[in-house]
Amino acid sequence: MPKKVAFNTRVNETILDEFRALSVLLERNLNDFFEEAMIDLIRKYDQDNLIAEMRRLRARAQKKI
Repeated sequence: MPKKVAFNTRVNETILDEFRALSVLLERNLNDFFEEAMIDLIRKYDQDNLIAEMRRLRARAQKKI
């Protein structure tokens, strides 16, 4: 399982309240919802797999250092 790291941001209070209510109704952890939403957005916007390509380029650049 990948390492978990702390992540801090500011969000619209109304949206967060709705998110919290949804997590209670579905008996799921709020963090699980955030991760699921991030994964959904990555899938939605990264149709060309640019993130994977960026990782490969970064790894190749680090090997040259």
